[in-house]
Amino acid sequence: MNIRQILFSKLANIYLGTYRGYLLEIRRLVTPHIPAMVDAFYWQVQEVEELGPILNNPQVEKKLRQGLTLWLEALFQDKNDMDGIIHDIIALGSRHAEININLHYIHHGLRILKREITSHLEASDHSMEWILEAHEVVDELMEIIFSLMSDSYFENLVKHQSNLLSMRMQAIGHNMALECERMRSKLSEWARDTLNVLHAEDAHAPEMIPYLQYSEFGLWLEHKGEIYLPENSYQERLAAYVQEIDMELSQAATYRYENRSRRFRTHLRAFNERVSQASWYLAGMVDQAERVDSGRDALTNVLNRRYLETVLRRETEISNRQGFPFAVALLDLDYFKQVNDTYGHEAGDVVLRQFAELLAAGVRSSDFIFRYGGEEFLLILVNVRQDSARSICEKLRIRCEGHPFILSNDKRLKVTCSIGIALFDGHPDAGRLIKLADAALYQAKRNGRNRLEMARS
Repeated sequence: MNIRQILFSKLANIYLGTYRGYLLEIRRLVTPHIPAMVDAFYWQVQEVEELGPILNNPQVEKKLRQGLTLWLEALFQDKNDMDGIIHDIIALGSRHAEININLHYIHHGLRILKREITSHLEASDHSMEWILEAHEVVDELMEIIFSLMSDSYFENLVKHQSNLLSMRMQAIGHNMALECERMRSKLSEWARDTLNVLHAEDAHAPEMIPYLQYSEFGLWLEHKGEIYLPENSYQERLAAYVQEIDMELSQAATYRYENRSRRFRTHLRAFNERVSQASWYLAGMVDQAERVDSGRDALTNVLNRRYLETVLRRETEISNRQGFPFAVALLDLDYFKQVNDTYGHEAGDVVLRQFAELLAAGVRSSDFIFRYGGEEFLLILVNVRQDSARSICEKLRIRCEGHPFILSNDKRLKVTCSIGIALFDGHPDAGRLIKLADAALYQAKRNGRNRLEMARS
């Protein structure tokens, strides 16, 4: 037998075989104390520093408490459906991987629950012999659960890493060259605008200077650098340039504000040198590019859904680490079926391509565009609050409304779009943002189309 079959056999022995009587008595002893066990679990896992930002979210706390209560109630139930038990445990492991909960935390949580359960067994009136046997049942059950969860967890993790690697590989070619050239341009634009600020007649306080880290170039490097750059060393080198550039800029701005001209010129020269070095570094990377198209929608050339989970997962990590939310927006072309029915599917394809181009021109370089299916597109807008997410999407809606979609016979169509937006609120399951955005999109459709709606958490 393989390891899974061995674990299945042990699980069956607990629920259906030798230890079934112990299981039912454990349930009788433990069930009244489940609310207190959930409180103890939540209090102890909150002590883990890395879990604090997640667990302090009111929605996460409510859902975790409810879910844990139901799970504990079901854990010691008298069950005959072994396939269902196994399926639920495996699904739980996979789910934790999807929302990026480290396996160490899962093991820590199970240890807490085991301690809570066994403490109530020890407080019972049973003999020491019975308590020791019950301890073994609980130990065995928790070890089997952790082993099965770990197995499914790593299956999901391998899939995620494979997708990330594949996504990076497909971006190394044409997209890497294109992105690096565009980012060189963005860097030059930022440097020019920043120099104008530094040389303005009225000196700006250092904290009012537009630093590179928060520019379009800096956001692109943070959110897309790992994907578009073929090696981590490239991103690390560019990140070092950003830090050096901002450091020299801060010094130059300080001395300009204090009217210390000599020191200002010294740091201004260093600033210009660092910007030039970063620009040349990007130029050298373009030489490595070759076109690879996998992972992109063949019709519109935006990303397909293959990498959506990977990007969402990474943006969740960045947002939890830095404290900046991101948004998911679903955009659907209104009455698109009428375009296909009236002008044919080729015309519909032309409209989809032009709409994708319109989106690409209307979002920032650090944002992501996916073709979600049919005439529906999905945007991931990084480092945005609610107002800025709404503003970006409203501009896209207006641009779509005013854009002449030109068919091959020079026929011009007016096409509008409806948009639903959901803002990341710290919940580890970023996938729920898609559901919230979809509900908001549905509301926009119901309210007359050619409008946008914000999701309600």
